[in-house]
Amino acid sequence: IYYLNAEWTPEQGGELRLFLGDGGEEEGENEAGRIWDVAPILDRVVVFRRYVLFALVSGKWDRRK
Repeated sequence: IYYLNAEWTPEQGGELRLFLGDGGEEEGENEAGRIWDVAPILDRVVVFRRYVLFALVSGKWDRRK
């Protein structure tokens, strides 16, 4: 995923949430394992193997300008 959002703000939502494995006792974990939130900021690239983790996008949406 390559992000081209030049003026993104957290209030707009749209972060990518990645769930990794069944993890241990590290910060940012829940019962399902490690969680990484990735903000969709300009020029960021996210590469992952889809079959290794579960991903979703936060539910708040903003209209394009």
